[in-house]
Amino acid sequence: MGMKHLLAVLLVAGGLARPAQAKVRVATTIETFADLARRVGGDRVEVAALSRGSMDPHYVEAKPNLQILLNRADLLIHVGLELEIG
Repeated sequence: MGMKHLLAVLLVAGGLARPAQAKVRVATTIETFADLARRVGGDRVEVAALSRGSMDPHYVEAKPNLQILLNRADLLIHVGLELEIG
């Protein structure tokens, strides 16, 4: 199953448990995946990236605002490549 299909399935599943107007909150580790989630989800998603395009994702500082963002997210899209072990 490709990333696009997985995201579509999760968006549908997440939408079933929420009111029709509520957007699925998506958190991504990199800006590239945030852009992909916005393109796939359209107006049904609210997307936030934990790092910006100019940042080295290996050195993103774990700040309280990022912890809150992750806590409120319905879906996390992460890149792997051991970026999340820092």
